[in-house]
Amino acid sequence: MVPAKGGGLLQLFQHAHHRVEGHLIDFREELERGRPGAELLAHAATDLNQHMFVEEKFLFPLLSEKLAAVVAGLQDEHGRVWDLMGELRELLRRDAGRETLQAGTARLMGALTAHNTAEDLGVYPDLLALLGPSRAQALLMEVERVEVPRGWMCAARAWPTRVLPGAEAGFPLRRDE
Repeated sequence: MVPAKGGGLLQLFQHAHHRVEGHLIDFREELERGRPGAELLAHAATDLNQHMFVEEKFLFPLLSEKLAAVVAGLQDEHGRVWDLMGELRELLRRDAGRETLQAGTARLMGALTAHNTAEDLGVYPDLLALLGPSRAQALLMEVERVEVPRGWMCAARAWPTRVLPGAEAGFPLRRDE
């Protein structure tokens, strides 16, 4: 059952934040035990990629007229988070030391916490007020079915960049042109 007044949509976005944070907490704990969990980081990256795609495709366009500066700031933050996730994945791939991986994890988690707080306390309630319950429910049904296109990059990093050969989909290595 979906809570009244579009709360299901709000819960969907907040739950995505918690899932990503949970994967990163588990990754950090595995690092502390001396066992870096590549699979945990991959899950965090996949969930984060999905969440940013949904926000940039559905949420931000709805809010851009009313909150243009806020949306632009959030997109910039997506770029920062995108870079930090890519850096952490690269550090893990290169078998960086535990302290280096812990520092990279802390940077990413710090950026995510600040970004998620801005969304949870500011943007999401505005979205619900803008949409109303029936449109929020329709949007919820749509975003629950969406899949991230292969090779998608967040708006802050999509141009002007080029995906380097051999980079995997989602948080690819990149080189500015």
